[in-house]
Amino acid sequence: MNNRGAKLRPADINWLATALLLAMLPLLNELPWWMLTLTVVMYGWRVQINRKKLLNPHKLLKFAVLIISMGLLAVSIQNIFSLQSFVGLLTLTASLKIIELEQRRDYLLLVFLGCFVSASQLLFDNSVLVFGYTLGCFFVLHLCLLRANFSPLVSALLPARELRKVMVIFLQALPIAMVLFLVVPRIGGLWQVPLNTDVAKTGVSDSLTMGSIGLLSQDYSPAMRVTFAAQQKPSNAELYWRGVVLPYFDGRTWSRQAPQDSAQPAGIKLLAKPQQLQLNSFAKQATSTKYSYQVMLEVTGRRWLYVLNTAVIAPQSSDWSLTQAANYSIARSTPIVERYQYQVDSYLDYTDTRELSAAQYQIYTQLPDSLDASGNTAATNIKSRALGRQLRAKYPESQALIAALMARFNQDFSYTLNPGKLESKNAIDDFLFTTKQGYCEHFASSSAFVLRAAGIPARIAAGYQGGQWSSDSSYLLVTQADAHAWVEVWLAGKGWVRLDPTTAVAPERIELGSTSLIAALNTNMGFVVQLNQLSLVREFRLSWDKVNYQWHRWVIGYDNQLQFSLVKKLLGGVDAWRIGLLILLVVSAVLLPILLMVYWPRRKARPAPLLISLQKLDKKIAGLKVYRRKGETLAALLDRASLVSQVNKGIFSMLGDKLNSALYGVAASQLTDEVSRTRKVSLEIDALIKKIKVN
Repeated sequence: MNNRGAKLRPADINWLATALLLAMLPLLNELPWWMLTLTVVMYGWRVQINRKKLLNPHKLLKFAVLIISMGLLAVSIQNIFSLQSFVGLLTLTASLKIIELEQRRDYLLLVFLGCFVSASQLLFDNSVLVFGYTLGCFFVLHLCLLRANFSPLVSALLPARELRKVMVIFLQALPIAMVLFLVVPRIGGLWQVPLNTDVAKTGVSDSLTMGSIGLLSQDYSPAMRVTFAAQQKPSNAELYWRGVVLPYFDGRTWSRQAPQDSAQPAGIKLLAKPQQLQLNSFAKQATSTKYSYQVMLEVTGRRWLYVLNTAVIAPQSSDWSLTQAANYSIARSTPIVERYQYQVDSYLDYTDTRELSAAQYQIYTQLPDSLDASGNTAATNIKSRALGRQLRAKYPESQALIAALMARFNQDFSYTLNPGKLESKNAIDDFLFTTKQGYCEHFASSSAFVLRAAGIPARIAAGYQGGQWSSDSSYLLVTQADAHAWVEVWLAGKGWVRLDPTTAVAPERIELGSTSLIAALNTNMGFVVQLNQLSLVREFRLSWDKVNYQWHRWVIGYDNQLQFSLVKKLLGGVDAWRIGLLILLVVSAVLLPILLMVYWPRRKARPAPLLISLQKLDKKIAGLKVYRRKGETLAALLDRASLVSQVNKGIFSMLGDKLNSALYGVAASQLTDEVSRTRKVSLEIDALIKKIKVN
């Protein structure tokens, strides 16, 4: 029915407004709250106009609402060239269009916009749950579309057949969508729109200040998921996911760059692309333990990747935007603004015995100074510097000095997630000699500082430690709660060696993982943290994460390489004719049942026995030159026939009684039970018809 210019019914507006609100709800985390309120206001305004309680707004009023809304959007979203701004503009357009919802064409346009608004949820979160919710929104919007093409009587209520029709449409499209998903070339995003800086704030940053990782320790959102090669399952103590190396310290914060120098620091200069690196050039030891694994990294907004010790990109990797630094950390040329997968090989036992240059030695033993009240240079953390010199005087051997420092931590210090504030200017002294309570970055920062004071090159490494294996041990889930920092020290003849002072204070943090340690400390944590420690909650979280992991790995992560191998395996090749034949077969399988239902010649229903008898009666009476008139009843026909043929009057009277009894003597509810009796009556009527005498 072509009714695009027809007026809308109130029920149509109600259904469409409900669908739009459902599509906008998940966007409240990314868009300002007033946008949903604006949609409700526009809907209420439209309803009052339809009820004749308000007049249609003047064009100037509409223009004013548009300008005010655009201004609010610009103020609410700081970065105007961000993903949020574009989605906000789309949502704002749909909200304001409701005020012009007068005719069917406006209704259809809003259904179209609603589909785009609903699909935009997947730009921010493409988990299986959000995908299912988006399909639900599409289902409701298609219901609205069906209502727009039904008559008012049919659309007065929502019948079950409308639901069935939408379900049939979805089921018919499913096999076609699956085949197109499998064979259509993956072209990636057509453009890259940056997220707001507030969105890309998860994970370890490019600087480390005492207290930063403690905030992440209570966040159980996924950081990455790791799938190891068959038969490989490293112990928890081996799972140091190294992301970024921090060589510079300003007295409070460790960072990748010199405080007032943006040049690339010596010691972390970029080498060749990882695909071109040969581990033999690093003098790989024959006893090196090799792990091969694939990492699915969540959005971080950072450039670096997280890998185990001494990693190289696997040869099958096709990402040439990766670079590797001299400290073996790996990074992309652009920030990670979408979920990213990479294949890595790591050699855990490898040691780099290259000597440090004079410039590198200066960087890794540098300690900060500050200015006193007179403007003169003054050293900070005096006690910690003195402790380093004392340890060096007592332990000339570096390994003995490190052992003594770890023993000091083991005896007098405790691990806690609530260490309290430290004095910013002399935070190391405050921690080592006053509070003696902290977590990984407190111990790592103070250890590196003391070691540098003792003349031992040291730096901070930040990333994650540990993880939780899935219920079937198929992959390792690393959450933000596993964020960790440790120290790397350079020893002559051994190169850079990992030193984790947290093991001296809380060895269970490394042996059992952060989850078990936080469970032991949760008496001082909030209700949400304690709830997350319940075994039932943890098991549910791991089970649900497994579903999401498979979804992201095989659906969201379905790239060109995976598509090529899968299509080749299914079809025996990737020739155009094979793919075209597959698409043709699937389309035919979907369309053939529909065509059969529409065009297959239907068998005509056999007339009822009484109807056949009536047709025989009409034909017999026609022989008497008496014909049934338009709208004439059976009784009137028999009366006229009796007047024409007195010989058959008695037979016509008997036929009238028989037919009246057969047609009207049985209740409608009993007709199915009277089928056999009706056939018997029709036989008796046929016998009487044969007795009619025709001249």
